[in-house]
Amino acid sequence: DAPPMGAHHWSLVIALGALACTASTTADPPTASTHAAERSPAVEEILRRMSERYASAKTYRDDGTLHSKIGDARSVTRVRTLWIAPDQLAFEALREHDRYFDPTRILITSRGDSTRTLFLGRIREEPSLDDALYAMQGVSQGTTGLAPRWLLERGCRLSARYVLDGQEPCGSSICFKLVGDLRGYTVTLDIDTTTFALRRYRSRGTLQLDEANARKRIEAMPSSLRAGRTDDALLESLTKPVDVEDDLVIAPVFDAPITPADLDQLAP
Repeated sequence: DAPPMGAHHWSLVIALGALACTASTTADPPTASTHAAERSPAVEEILRRMSERYASAKTYRDDGTLHSKIGDARSVTRVRTLWIAPDQLAFEALREHDRYFDPTRILITSRGDSTRTLFLGRIREEPSLDDALYAMQGVSQGTTGLAPRWLLERGCRLSARYVLDGQEPCGSSICFKLVGDLRGYTVTLDIDTTTFALRRYRSRGTLQLDEANARKRIEAMPSSLRAGRTDDALLESLTKPVDVEDDLVIAPVFDAPITPADLDQLAP
């Protein structure tokens, strides 16, 4: 039987979005493919120019689609971001209904001196946009740790290690394909060769709860999900290794006209 994903899905997700630029790893990076472009800029230069692109953005918007897989559970999330420098943001992630999950809307809106989040139908005032992005990172499957975080921090902190694995089409553009190994997860960044914007983010790995955390998940489960299952059966299910994949494709636009009224349209 498939594990009862609805009760613990959000707690299990590893928010690797922020790790794309901020995490270091002692693992050996993947070996670059032999088809890597000979005259492409060095990885450090590609990441530096990507960081500068987000740091210099006066405005930013994107629309994207995130396909996720945890074990045999799949979900599709539509994401969009609106940004006016230095600290006005509207971010929405709308996960569609699937086998395990009801539709879920995640929202962050910030006007600098006021930041609010919406999750599971509850609106909360947050101390800051930084706090809101951090709080929503896990439940947004890492997406608040990508463009929204880079825009707020005026660039992407570049301590993770990648290798250049050639170039590939990304929509109507061509992208550098950077591949890294982060804490056992393979992460791939597709970075536009012209604009140096992130156009695709992928991660793949295996997730496994230890017994102590699995027991906490069981205790927190609603009775409807525990019906017909013993604690031992649930424990076995939750501690079993699960393959996890995320694939986010986005269409970024920098420095186009955006007004505060545009952000207000997403306000809870």
